Amino acid sequence: MLIKENWQFILDRFMITDPQYSFEYASLLSEPEMFFMEDNENAAFLIFTYDKGSNSFETPYGYGSFWSRTTDEIFINEFFASFHAEMSKRGCVAGLIRFNPFIQAPKTEIFNTEFVRDTVYIDLEEEYSKKFSKRTKGDIKRASSHGLDLKESSDERDFISFFELYSSLMDDKNASEELMFKKDYFLCMSKLKNAFVMLAQNAKESVGGALFIFGENVSYYHLSAVIDKKKHPGLSTLLLHSGIEAIHRRGGKRMMLGGGMTSAKDDPLLFFKEGFSKLKLPFYIGKMVVDENEYRKLTREHDEKHAHSGKLFLRYKYK
Repeated sequence: MLIKENWQFILDRFMITDPQYSFEYASLLSEPEMFFMEDNENAAFLIFTYDKGSNSFETPYGYGSFWSRTTDEIFINEFFASFHAEMSKRGCVAGLIRFNPFIQAPKTEIFNTEFVRDTVYIDLEEEYSKKFSKRTKGDIKRASSHGLDLKESSDERDFISFFELYSSLMDDKNASEELMFKKDYFLCMSKLKNAFVMLAQNAKESVGGALFIFGENVSYYHLSAVIDKKKHPGLSTLLLHSGIEAIHRRGGKRMMLGGGMTSAKDDPLLFFKEGFSKLKLPFYIGKMVVDENEYRKLTREHDEKHAHSGKLFLRYKYK
């Protein structure tokens, strides 16, 4: 069954409170759909967006994609075989699935599953702050002496302030297209009932910020930006710590910090997050090829034109 309108009734029925599975979150970048299947006690769904221009599908940015109440391999295979058939009817070439680290990535022959990186999360029902590393505690103390004001806000204007910070930083880093979010993304994010920004401000302007999404069972550290880390050492750490405290005050149970930029064990971003927790979960993606011949043709043509570009699975989408 395909659901193209708000699927909150599905989430309520199965008591799913993870905010990244919501229709509102999935709608941030495109028009989402949910493919839902149920058989007796088994049920599963996949949230995705379909791009008619490239005839490809992709699950939303983040981890709100696949959910299942069973690990039964027969049902899981039937589910993805049915989804594959639906994509084939549309003339789909291929698609990318980002699996939620808190849900076991399924085993199926319908697509290839690939490990991407480890992710870090915090158990907020434990005495989590006692497990911060000495480095992290030192950075929090150091940044607290900068004389900056920290502001927790769900106001649209503060989301735009964060957008300006984030965009400036991504431009300086020449970041990949996947990380270049437009202003409308943050305007829509400000309308999510559980999203908020933490801004660090001096007398004139915001010099850093972080964006969080609260959920009763799982909350998320979504994006972060600090303009001048040399001038404000430890500020990224202080912003994340402040967000963690805000989530804890709201009654959050777990908080996903995400992983590094690479799969390397010594990735700097992963190292930063490990200062808050040693709890980890693997992050997997699923690469589904629906039309093998067309996929090979499109990727070959792309690679001939862009010999030095990366080898993203859906790279033919990007001209």
